[in-house]
Amino acid sequence: MNKKQAAVYILTILVSIIFIFCGYKYNTREYQFLSGEQADSAYSGKITEILSIEELDESTGLSGSVITFECLLNDRDMKGQTVVATQTLDDYDQMPQPQVEEGDKVLLYKYAEDNWQFSEFIRLDPLIVLCGVFFLMVLVFGGKKGFNTLVSLVITCLAIFMVFVPAVLSGYNIYFWSIVVCAFVTVVSMLIINGLHKKTLVAILGSFCGVTVSALLTVLMGYFLNMTGMLDDSYLYLSLLNPDRPIDLNAAIFASIIIGALGAVMDIAMDIATSLYEMYSKSHLKPAQLIKSGFEIGKDMMGTMTTTLILAYIGSSLAVTVLLVAYNASLTELLNKEMVIKEILQSLVGSISIMVALPFTTAVAALVYRGKYDWLDGLKEEDIGEFSFDSEE
Repeated sequence: MNKKQAAVYILTILVSIIFIFCGYKYNTREYQFLSGEQADSAYSGKITEILSIEELDESTGLSGSVITFECLLNDRDMKGQTVVATQTLDDYDQMPQPQVEEGDKVLLYKYAEDNWQFSEFIRLDPLIVLCGVFFLMVLVFGGKKGFNTLVSLVITCLAIFMVFVPAVLSGYNIYFWSIVVCAFVTVVSMLIINGLHKKTLVAILGSFCGVTVSALLTVLMGYFLNMTGMLDDSYLYLSLLNPDRPIDLNAAIFASIIIGALGAVMDIAMDIATSLYEMYSKSHLKPAQLIKSGFEIGKDMMGTMTTTLILAYIGSSLAVTVLLVAYNASLTELLNKEMVIKEILQSLVGSISIMVALPFTTAVAALVYRGKYDWLDGLKEEDIGEFSFDSEE
């Protein structure tokens, strides 16, 4: 990495930190994000001994059992203390948990001085292991590019959860903050992964085009579809979170659609930008030839990426889809439910955004690669392999 690229990389990281820090401070001025004030805090611990298992009294009209156990807490002011807690399994619980066993890591709620109740199993530990495997594989197969990918991923998650989510909870303009966060994620991700380069500029412009189209289509179709934003119980609870500044549910739908489309659009824009740059750097094709090649590459990418996008949306809401099909008498009734309309709209908007981003990115690539943009070449042509998997650096 030359000095120019190193300076851009460091500056991008610093700007990202400043944006996330300032955005978090600004958006949490009136709403204490994850402060624990809105709900009782759960305590984590490990079960050291099962004390008893008693059957429920038949006079209650319920069948089941009460498990009493000792748990060693490892949270905050209670760390190191052993408490006695219970888990109740009965017919009343529509989603029963497995019975606790010695050695299980659990979450407990304290309802009174000595009344500790089982809440959930701690399931995060296996996910942390899997996450570590994922990080390791990205580093092994991606090398320096893999490391930059992880840095970009971390910054993206921080921008979503520390800037955008607090803005929603605080009742601020979701349209504004979703666009700001999408623009931030696009520019920062591209610069961190690819540095200051012609293909970075092309990919950023292509992504902006795709996301802009998705934003305009979402607003336009939301108007014509008479969307209320009340899709299910989760949206109802969302509307009740901040009585002083009610959350705009239609804006929340807008944000979910454009943020969902952003990843696919960035992927397709970067693929086209990189493919055409490699072709141009090897054979110096004319703009018309680059555009023709870009369209041919884009046709194949469009089919697979659109299918991937739609399958991802269907898979993420599979249980809801099955229930809606099971409990609706007609196809017309099903397809006009707002929840279903939102999923269809998200799939169509994302797919159209991809199809618009493809030719736009191709045209921009033809102009930029043949134009006078040498100041963007943070990498010399002979140094392009620096970021490859076979790099020894």
